Amino acid sequence: MDITNRIIVALLERMKSRNKNFSLSKPKFHRLFQINPDDYLWYGEKLERHLLNKYGESADTLKYLDIYYFIDNIVRLYYMPKNSNSEENEFGKLYAYGSIIGLHRCHIPDKRIYLNRLLNTLLFCCPTSEEYIRRFRWQKNGIYYKSQDVEVLIADTFTEIRESDKQSESIEIVESIVNETYRYLVGSNTGLPFVRSETLLHYNLNPSDYMWLYQHDKELFYTCLDAAALQSEIFSYKSFVYNFNLYILKDANILDELSRYSKCYEAVLELLFKSDSIMQNSVIRQIKLCRNEDTIKQNNRLDAINKWLNSLNKIG
Repeated sequence: MDITNRIIVALLERMKSRNKNFSLSKPKFHRLFQINPDDYLWYGEKLERHLLNKYGESADTLKYLDIYYFIDNIVRLYYMPKNSNSEENEFGKLYAYGSIIGLHRCHIPDKRIYLNRLLNTLLFCCPTSEEYIRRFRWQKNGIYYKSQDVEVLIADTFTEIRESDKQSESIEIVESIVNETYRYLVGSNTGLPFVRSETLLHYNLNPSDYMWLYQHDKELFYTCLDAAALQSEIFSYKSFVYNFNLYILKDANILDELSRYSKCYEAVLELLFKSDSIMQNSVIRQIKLCRNEDTIKQNNRLDAINKWLNSLNKIG
């Protein structure tokens, strides 16, 4: 099995997983990639010492460490040690990466807008800072770190890794995983096997079909959305609702439509609120704000009533 197939198998295994972090087990990771999942990225400390000795506290050192962190989190798409990231962040990384692959496989309007949002989500869920995220952006021919092509920087960073750890036997394997994963990330490779799995997983990997279903069969679409909101522990179901945030919920009128069609409106809305934590949406933010204001007004009214009742008790 070549590295492309191993990567796709690992991603689909995670997407089909029923554990709360959608994680790949150590034995499965080892069987797929033939390296120990506990120490397949141990280069960080050696690399930092090497860079400081070679470049000092310079922009080059910061650049290579930033790209190393990018590399580190690309590989951790396939295996993440327990308790090293939150459940929502692990879902967010997997969701964003799968959605990016799907976008590269179809022709839809405003694709760059969706890619930008998903890249931000992918980096945010590593997790990392807003300052770090702003250093990366899409260009026509790929992802750039400031003004430099990330693909070139990945190759340069692996050169530095080899100089820092000449005894490692797994660097070539890790580099092949990173390079092929990056090719999917920027759309250089878009090939996927036919996925025999839950129907809703198809819509994560094929966003044009998701939008077609919404536009042409709203009753079936909202039936799927309701079912998905009630089983969000399943990756493909949760993804179906997060897709609603990404592709559909662009103005408040959609919420009126949601309230008309959905039989589980509050459950859907609750999951949409959760999706906003990793994939910001101005419409969802406005709903939250209005609900908070309503809650404050209601509490103020209750306080006024209680004060009035207390005053009556004192008079009595």
